[in-house]
Amino acid sequence: MAKYGGKFKLMLVREYQEGKLGYNPLAEKYGMKSSAQLKRWVKVYEKFGAEGLVRKKHKETYSVPIQA
Repeated sequence: MAKYGGKFKLMLVREYQEGKLGYNPLAEKYGMKSSAQLKRWVKVYEKFGAEGLVRKKHKETYSVPIQA
């Protein structure tokens, strides 16, 4: 599975919103295997804005070892 950066996602969402290309042609233009991911990005953008398109780190690190 390819991982796309927030800037790339935002660029595609904005290009889609301009209305010149639909989901399928836009996905093909940028070499995506499916337009489903682009559809999800548009929905996320409409709900959460540009911040919703940025991947979040899930791993927490601690500077001091925690003892049980």
